[in-house]
Amino acid sequence: MAKTTHRHIATLHIDPVHWQRLGRIIEEGDEFRLISKDTSTDDIWIITVGCASDAVRSRMEDGWG
Repeated sequence: MAKTTHRHIATLHIDPVHWQRLGRIIEEGDEFRLISKDTSTDDIWIITVGCASDAVRSRMEDGWG
């Protein structure tokens, strides 16, 4: 579960080929926390990310959502 400092939740639907790049952004950024990664389908993965602020969540959704 995301830390309380990352309570703004972004839900992203991505092509799995983009996971390496997105995963690196989440891992390297203090403003993000990976909550879950649903890989149950081959063509679209659902990634849930905790974000440090509403502005960060909005940027994440604009860039990846």
